Amino acid sequence: MDWNYAVKTLTLSLFLTACGGGGGGGGSEKPPEQPAPSITQYSISASADTGGSISPTSASINSGDALELTITLDEGYEIDQVSGCNGSLSDLVYTTGPITQNCEITVSFLEIIPDTVMPSVSVLFPGPVSLSGATNLTISGIASDDRSVASVRVNGLEALLTRPSKSSSSLSTEDSDHTDWSLSLPMETNALMSLNIEVEDEYGNIASAIRSTSIQSDQRRIPDNFEIDQATRKLIGKVDSRTFVTWGLDDGSYMESVSFNNNNCYATALKFDTSEFLCVSNNGHKISVYGKSLATGTERIIFDAEYPINQQEWPYLTVKDAQVSPDSSIVYILLRLNSADGDYYSMRSSLLALDLSSGSLTTTIDGTTGSPDVFASPEFSIVEDGFIAFSGIFDSSGLKKYSLDGKNVTTITESPIIYGQEITVDSANQYAYITGINGIEKVDLTTGEQVLLSSETKDQEIPVTQVYSVALDESTQRLIIGDGGYGYIYTVDINSGEKSGLIARSIGTGKHTYWPSALALDEPSNILYALDEGGNSSETLLAIDLQTGNRATMGHFDLDCFRSVRDLIHDPEGQRLIAVFSHAVFSVSTVDNQLTPLAGSTENACSQTSIHFGGASLDKANNRLFLTDLYSSSILALDLATRSITTLYSSPDLGGAIDIELNESTENLLIASKSLAKIIQFNPETKEHSVLVDSCQMSDGSDAFEEDYRGIEYMHLDAHSRRLWIMANVLVRYDLDSGTCTTMPFKGNGYGITTQDQIRDVALKATGELYGAGYNNVVQINFETGDMVTVSQ
Repeated sequence: MDWNYAVKTLTLSLFLTACGGGGGGGGSEKPPEQPAPSITQYSISASADTGGSISPTSASINSGDALELTITLDEGYEIDQVSGCNGSLSDLVYTTGPITQNCEITVSFLEIIPDTVMPSVSVLFPGPVSLSGATNLTISGIASDDRSVASVRVNGLEALLTRPSKSSSSLSTEDSDHTDWSLSLPMETNALMSLNIEVEDEYGNIASAIRSTSIQSDQRRIPDNFEIDQATRKLIGKVDSRTFVTWGLDDGSYMESVSFNNNNCYATALKFDTSEFLCVSNNGHKISVYGKSLATGTERIIFDAEYPINQQEWPYLTVKDAQVSPDSSIVYILLRLNSADGDYYSMRSSLLALDLSSGSLTTTIDGTTGSPDVFASPEFSIVEDGFIAFSGIFDSSGLKKYSLDGKNVTTITESPIIYGQEITVDSANQYAYITGINGIEKVDLTTGEQVLLSSETKDQEIPVTQVYSVALDESTQRLIIGDGGYGYIYTVDINSGEKSGLIARSIGTGKHTYWPSALALDEPSNILYALDEGGNSSETLLAIDLQTGNRATMGHFDLDCFRSVRDLIHDPEGQRLIAVFSHAVFSVSTVDNQLTPLAGSTENACSQTSIHFGGASLDKANNRLFLTDLYSSSILALDLATRSITTLYSSPDLGGAIDIELNESTENLLIASKSLAKIIQFNPETKEHSVLVDSCQMSDGSDAFEEDYRGIEYMHLDAHSRRLWIMANVLVRYDLDSGTCTTMPFKGNGYGITTQDQIRDVALKATGELYGAGYNNVVQINFETGDMVTVSQ
């Protein structure tokens, strides 16, 4: 077939048809067809440097459309930059913007250099070793990395990271990361907790904290009045108005129970035949006796009635002691009676007998009558045929024996070896053990022979300040003694006199603390010096190792009158500490512990001086000590070379200046006024003064400085942070630069920990660790959260 002919014929036929040729009706002509609009396309090109590729490398797309390109990384590289065509990057996909012209995309890569620098993590709170009675505790510190910290974990739990770091802002650089971290950690019950703290950076490098951290978690409570149940080998005692506890004497077991409908126990006793713990108290002249079964927990009211006595003549009475007769039929109750004239020497005692069968209360010995003998003993003990009691009002009296009806009296000893507080007799009625603040004596009840079994010395690790309860554990041949001042229970061997701890909240070795009231820090040596008031023993200077909590005794001051501790200053250049008491100032060498009197009534005499020192601050540049005098509202200067005192300024405007700090940056003195409830700024040269701060609001809206409760007591200036710490109704932090004050939040820190209002002084490390001196212990403080832990006790 001739294909050329066929194509020409078809073409001609189509042409004729289009021109209207051929048959058909003669309709109107159709409009000519318009050509389709032309579509503009643009070219996209893409290129990549060494380290990866991009696909596609070229493309043509319609105007207004967008294109997705995929980036592939070579091993060991990461994307540096992608640019061109107004696009955006998401993961490894680069999407152009709407295309309106030809454009080019370029991508560059960076070689990944392995991160070999390990991150670091430090713990600021708590310290290496601590003791906590809380159920949860906020752990905090700082983490750092040359690139970026990814996480901090405490025992596997993720901590909260806070940037920028408030604690280490001065360390931060453009190429490093410093972050604060914190975690509220539940405390295990009565266990030693070791904290595993680690930090991880963004490249997976993991490092642990350089120093170890362990917390002794101890929520157990220690009674000061207690009894011993020999059958079950339990110590049972009352710890507050509604709670009693039992401690296993041999296994250390512990149980806590609610009891006695919130009634106070002024004395306790144990009814052995029924294992019933008795609580004896009084409300005015009303005597109450409650019982709780140790086996079933059943409670009962045994007695609750007025004691018949002439209330006008004897308006005040207090239950002092209670004991159950050997046959468990009678509870003997010792009442201390105060006369209406308030004369201490007219104080008397009465011994009551409560018959447990009939519920009748009778008076066995009526001290108010003076017959057959004046009876004023603060304690007593039952023997087979009578009672052993002190022979007079004071604990320095001898011993007497009273018959069961109280009518016959015989003298056992005329005078004691010690100042007795408690009397305990063995089951054979052969020996009485007299326990007091200065020792223990053993008395033969037949011959009256007295033997000093144990005496108090200055450097004993277990000192005594207030004996509250004593029991004889004959199966182990030891006295079990509760000291209410130190808050622990210890034992004394009745043969050797050797002391041992039994139940105590303690951390570190060395002499236990009574009330450390002033602190001074030697940061390079990690030593915290504490000046302890000592209770009934002498004032003691302690050096505390902050790594272990161990306490070393540097010296005793042996002031025979009560001299309250006011301040402690560390002078590293002079290799000394300056100890300030209310009426005396001493220098203590940190080389050989030598004590040197500097000012005031430093001799052991009770005569009061005309000066009552409040606080002190060292002026190193002029080798002098600034002091305040509470009596005259004055600022004093003690020349440390000549030991002479001059008055710089005296005015009622200082309002009983209780403490003083030298602000070395301004050379002004900061004066704490308790009576005026304010901090005053004083210029020593011009004598001009002005109010620095006169209020700081607590969370409840009240003023932390007001004297309704405590008011301003102590003050400490931290030169590192330019912050003034004020010990008032709560702990206050005042920023000298911003002029703002902040109060520490309230938080329950568990049994045995000091409270905010008991803190008398603080000391700070340059890294921010804050330490406080409080009742019975030295604590570390987390000011932001209100957490406190014991670091030495």
